[in-house]
Amino acid sequence: MSAGLISPAALQDALTIADDLQTQIGKVLTSSQQISERDLQSALLAQSMLVEGLIEEHTAIEALKLAANEGIAYQDALEMLQQVGKQSPLVGELEELLLSSGIASAAHVEEAKRMSVENKLPLGRNLISTRGITLTHLDHVFECLKLMSEGRITKQSAIRALADVKQNNRDLGQALKRLRLSARNTQSKLKLGDLLITGEVISEKDNLAAVEKALMEKRLMGEILVNSGLVSAELLQQALNMQSLVIREVITKEDAAQILREMVSEKKTITEASRAHGYFQDDADVAALARDLLTRAGMVDDETISKAVLCQAQFEMHPLKALLASEVINPNVYRASIACARLVEKDEMTPQEAVLTIHQCDQGHCEYRQAIRELGFEFKKNEQQPHEAFRMPVWSKSLEAKIVMGVIVAGIIGGITTLAVNPDYMGGFWLCAIVLSVGIVFFVVGRIWEYRLKEKEHEIKQHEESAKQHMSRLVKIRPKDE
Repeated sequence: MSAGLISPAALQDALTIADDLQTQIGKVLTSSQQISERDLQSALLAQSMLVEGLIEEHTAIEALKLAANEGIAYQDALEMLQQVGKQSPLVGELEELLLSSGIASAAHVEEAKRMSVENKLPLGRNLISTRGITLTHLDHVFECLKLMSEGRITKQSAIRALADVKQNNRDLGQALKRLRLSARNTQSKLKLGDLLITGEVISEKDNLAAVEKALMEKRLMGEILVNSGLVSAELLQQALNMQSLVIREVITKEDAAQILREMVSEKKTITEASRAHGYFQDDADVAALARDLLTRAGMVDDETISKAVLCQAQFEMHPLKALLASEVINPNVYRASIACARLVEKDEMTPQEAVLTIHQCDQGHCEYRQAIRELGFEFKKNEQQPHEAFRMPVWSKSLEAKIVMGVIVAGIIGGITTLAVNPDYMGGFWLCAIVLSVGIVFFVVGRIWEYRLKEKEHEIKQHEESAKQHMSRLVKIRPKDE
C-alpha cells in the first residue's frame, strides 16, 4: 500500500475475502487482478528483506515502486537504486541545497530522483522537465556547488544565498554581496556556458546538463561538451579564447558571442568574423600617440609591441589591442592611454601630464579620471570639450546678490506705498529704517562673499601643492624629447 500498488479500500476488501474463504491474502489479490504475480513476489521479497534487516523501509518502498512501474524484478530494481546511490557525493549536496534553501520542494526532488533512476538523466534536468525549478535558479545552485567544491564559500552561506535568491527574486551575485561575500572573489567573471548560450552554440538546457555532469563526475566542462557532441574541439578552443579576451576586457561578451555565432551559422573562421566587425582594431586617430605615451612611460618598447602583435596574429589584432590581450598592459592603462592621447591632441594636457596620469592608473589601479583628480590636474570631465580655466564666482549672479536686490526693491516699494496712502504716518521714518537695514545687509553679505573667495583661493593653492607633490614623487619619469 505504501508503494502505491493497491488502494486502502482494495486491501480492506481483500482482507475480508481472505478471512471468509480462509485463504492467503496474496491469492485473493492476484486472483482479483488487484496486483500481478510479479508484484506480489516483489512485495514478499521486500517484506523478507525488511524482517532480516537487509534494507531500510524507504529503500524497500522505492524499489517496489520502481519494479512495478518498469515491470522488472525486485532485485533488478534494488540494483538500480544502489547504482544511483554510488554517484558523486555532490548529488547529496545538490539535494541538500535544493531542499534547505527552498529552491525546490521535497515532492519535486523526489519525483526527479525517481525519474533519474528510470531515464538515467541527471537530477537537474529531470527537475526542469517536471517544472520543479527554473533554469536560472538551477544555474545558481550549480554555481554554489562549484564555489563550495573550490572552498570559496561554505555550505551554510550557499544555502542562505539561495534562499535569498528564491524569496526576494535576487541575482546570486547580489545575494552573496548581502552576505559580505565579494562577487568578484566568488563568481566567475564569464562562464564558458554563458558565452556559448549567448552565441547560440548550445541551449540553456544543454548547458545546465553539462554543468551538472561536470560537477558530479569532476570533469572539465569543455570535455563534457565535446564528448556529448554539442561542440567540436576546434570550436571549444576558440570559445575559450573568446572567454579569455572578454575577461581581459579586449572585447565585450556580446562581441565575442557574435563571433561564435558567425563561426557556427556562416562557417566563418575566427579571423574573418572578427575582421568584418573590426573588433580588434585600434582607434586610428589616436593609436600612434597612445603607443608613444606608453613608450615614454617605460611600459612598452618596439620589441614588446612586435611580440604582442605576433602572439595575437590569429586575430589580426592592432598593437594596442594586442598589448592588452597579451596582458602587457592592464585595462585601466589601455583606456588611460587612449583618453590621454585625445587630451594631448587637443592641447588640453601636456605629454608629461599624460605620462604621469598613465602611471597613476597603473600604480593606483584606477580609471584615468580618478588619476587626474588625484594628481590635482584640472580638466573637464568630458575630454571632448575644450579646456576652460577656473573662473571666480560673479557677484551679480550670486544668490546673496539676488537676496539683497530683493530687499532693496521691497523696501523702496514699501516706503513709497506708505507715504502715498498715509503721509502723516511716519512714512519717512520707515523709509529711512529700510534703507539702513539694506546697508547693514550689504555689509554682512560683502563679508560673507569675501570669506568665500578666500576659501576658494585656499582650495586652489591646495590643488597646486598636491600636484607638486605628485610631480616630485614621480620625478623619475623622464619623457623623450619632443
